[in-house]
Amino acid sequence: MTTLTDGYFNVMEHGAKGNPYGDDTGAIKAAAQAARATASKWGSKGLYFPPGGTYVCMSPVDFTGISTIKCEGWLVYRGPVNATCFTVRIPSQNLGGNFYFYGLYSLTVPYNQMRHPIIQFSGLRGARVQIGVCNSFVEIYGDCDDDAYASTAYSEFHLGQTYRLEIRDNAKNRKAWVNENQFYGGAIGQLRIGGPWRDITDVADNGSSLVRVTCARHGYATGNMVECYDVRGVPSANGFYLVTRIDENTFDLQNSTFAGTYKPGTGWAMGPAGYPHNGNVFYSPDIEDKNAIVHMQGISNRLLGCRTECTGNSTVAFAPGTYGNVLEQVGITTGHIDQFDMSVKDWGAANFAGRWRPDLIARR
Repeated sequence: MTTLTDGYFNVMEHGAKGNPYGDDTGAIKAAAQAARATASKWGSKGLYFPPGGTYVCMSPVDFTGISTIKCEGWLVYRGPVNATCFTVRIPSQNLGGNFYFYGLYSLTVPYNQMRHPIIQFSGLRGARVQIGVCNSFVEIYGDCDDDAYASTAYSEFHLGQTYRLEIRDNAKNRKAWVNENQFYGGAIGQLRIGGPWRDITDVADNGSSLVRVTCARHGYATGNMVECYDVRGVPSANGFYLVTRIDENTFDLQNSTFAGTYKPGTGWAMGPAGYPHNGNVFYSPDIEDKNAIVHMQGISNRLLGCRTECTGNSTVAFAPGTYGNVLEQVGITTGHIDQFDMSVKDWGAANFAGRWRPDLIARR
């Protein structure tokens, strides 16, 4: 029998144990289904995870339609990562939503090797999301295939110690958009605003020493900026490039040099979104990693008050057609306090990434 207390369905009353060595997948799905059954255009009853528990899932869980989730324990994923692990979607016409996660944790692969997110949010309008810790990949998604979940806007995302954040759509049309949201904090090693990830199936010499990439139905045009990531055996293929379209399945990386032997089954590519997601503001993010990445295909997105702790090959890249994007560095811990510790590739216009210098402003 379903037990409802103070507007919430308690996962433990549906059989969850909160044991870090157990499997609560079935119980969580049952509680989620009970909460979803109460959904109306005014929202739904909530889903509750009591404190002190570690709730382990061995397969993806869909929270679509649930407008309030309060997870006061760890929500842990220990299954295959061939799809989104946790999906949070409410129809855009249902304004509001409140989602709290004490901790989200993937035990499968590191955050910088995940092809799919541990949690995906879509359709949110005027919602509030709070994440304490996430060792993995959080995605804000625009669904071009379903108008009910096409846009996320006017929402707050408190990221805590989140390592990777992506704002994306599936680039099928211009119906999906992620605009005018506010993001707070985050210990972010990778931030991307762009289109979908597409699997790379081959990397070869194009006959003129340029890197030629095979990527089925990539959808890119000549002059697009594309990021190739986790290509193994041909390290020169990784990074940001303008591309030359060869056909619907292949493209060349301009100004690249081929060297090596491609390891089959490795590498993904990200290019433009269907819609240039814009007007999102990030307050005081901590950009840090050995190879930190900021990938920008949107317009007028602003990273304000950034503290950076970047080493290695850390890059911020602005795509052609972008403008008004800002990455403002105000704090640094790598010793060279007057320098910006990321390389900048700007193929857009009126974008800025660099060190904020109050001493220079005072001289004006």
